[in-house]
Amino acid sequence: VFQRTLKHFHRQFSGRGEAMKLLLPALLYLVQNNLLFVALSNLSVPVYQVTNQGKLLTTALCSRLLLDKAISSWQYGSLLLLAIGVAVVQLAARIYGNSDGASSFATQNQLLVLFAVTASCFTSGFAGVYFEKVLKQKSPS
Repeated sequence: VFQRTLKHFHRQFSGRGEAMKLLLPALLYLVQNNLLFVALSNLSVPVYQVTNQGKLLTTALCSRLLLDKAISSWQYGSLLLLAIGVAVVQLAARIYGNSDGASSFATQNQLLVLFAVTASCFTSGFAGVYFEKVLKQKSPS
């Protein structure tokens, strides 16, 4: 079944360079949405909201590396404060637990939840910047 799916996929997308360029962000967003589901089912809403702001950090990092965008010292300072805020909320959630009735499963699987949120942030940041890079590239028509 897997080989048939791959053959079908190859037949559909061979010779379609533009579609193949967009395949990577699409797959990354697919992974991101599944990771967000894992994180949301194991974190309280406020902790998730603050932790999910890590997307800003990864997007800025990817923009700097892939697009060579300049980041001012004020922006670096803001990103640092954001990172500190996310870390404080994660530590507080780990130390004090979830007081709003969220699943106790979260306290048992903090490493899984932290991985899910971090990977979600990286997939989101990279996919967004990669998509921007693909859109800005001139392609021969």
